Amino acid sequence: MITMKHAFFTVVTAIFAAVLISSCSEYSGADVVKNVSSSDESAFDFIKGFDASYVDWYEEKYNIRWKDTDGTEKDFLDILKAHGVNTIRLRIWNNPSLYAEGINDGDNTLSRTINMAKRIKAAGLDLMLDFHYSDTWADPGRQIVPQEWESLKSVTAIAKALSQYTTSVLNEIKTQANIVPKYVQVGNEINRGLLVDKATDYTDNNKHERFKFAGRAYGDENETDFLPDTFTKYLKAGADAVRAFDKSINIVLHVASDGNHDWGWFFNPIKDAGVPFDVIGYSYYPWEANHGTIAILKKTIDRQIKKYGVKIIVAECSAHWHDDSGDGYAAQHNTYIHMIDPNTGSVYYDLTTAESGTVSYVCGTPSNQANIIRHIMEESRSAGAAGVLAWGGDLYGNYKWGMFDGEGKALQSIKEFE
Repeated sequence: MITMKHAFFTVVTAIFAAVLISSCSEYSGADVVKNVSSSDESAFDFIKGFDASYVDWYEEKYNIRWKDTDGTEKDFLDILKAHGVNTIRLRIWNNPSLYAEGINDGDNTLSRTINMAKRIKAAGLDLMLDFHYSDTWADPGRQIVPQEWESLKSVTAIAKALSQYTTSVLNEIKTQANIVPKYVQVGNEINRGLLVDKATDYTDNNKHERFKFAGRAYGDENETDFLPDTFTKYLKAGADAVRAFDKSINIVLHVASDGNHDWGWFFNPIKDAGVPFDVIGYSYYPWEANHGTIAILKKTIDRQIKKYGVKIIVAECSAHWHDDSGDGYAAQHNTYIHMIDPNTGSVYYDLTTAESGTVSYVCGTPSNQANIIRHIMEESRSAGAAGVLAWGGDLYGNYKWGMFDGEGKALQSIKEFE
């Protein structure tokens, strides 16, 4: 995910934002979506996914009425399904009530997850369940152990708690919502590992320190706080629990792209430890400098398919649809650095750009959002990916990467799943 992470904490200068917004708003050229479908159902059941983790909370908090692209009020999932989405991703936190960020960022409790799972079942869509194994956001910057597990006295005890929790959640969803997830993520963006950090301030999930039994994915073995194999023990505990619960579930290991197509350092120890997995998922945000070009993403997909014999998906991606930088984030990142060739200055032909000094920017427009999502889908699929999921598309109101506008009406990017 874009670290809600960055979304609520990154600030850029007002001058930069003002220049950028002005430049894009002055663009007067054509703003047209190229109508090309990225679907090819004859190849395989390509995952066309959408993270809808905010939906239940938004509806409860704001009484939102969602609208299709033509303005017709419909159920949120009915809108997605009508435009080709076949998989809904839901994150789950152990106890989000401990954090203001958790309560105000979707409050993704088990009960809320079950509510959405019932709707997913009724809509005839597949469910991808995303365990964060935290009370709040888990991502490359933080993997905070749930408070309930802090007092456990050993790696073995923690692994057992993780396994039992995984089984319990799956059982509750199956029992109460009558659905078994088709995909289960064992952790979210686990580049650094699992259960790496311990909270130092439960009112701020950015304040943490190294957990005594940290499951770090890498480190210097001479470090006194680096425990070799702890990460794979935790990962195996979760994956084994999923496999034991239902062998039909596809186990997903999810990392954030790092601009390097060789991930042997990460996945080889996991494979050697006997951790079962069926899918590798990458987060890919084209404005993030360290996520690399789409060409590198394609190399990564091709290499990992050949190396590990598993399916590869883009587990998260997004693009912004306007340049109003209320929090500065969109203005900072709408360079879309990997959409513009640094040597020639050329850009994907159907993206509108603006200038600020000597730098070209990709404007935040509904059609640019749609075209970027389509490019990621088409390029990933051509490399052999098994699916692409949008993240943040359910962010309602003025959020830049949402796929619904401030009135709850679907933007044209939703049609890229057709």
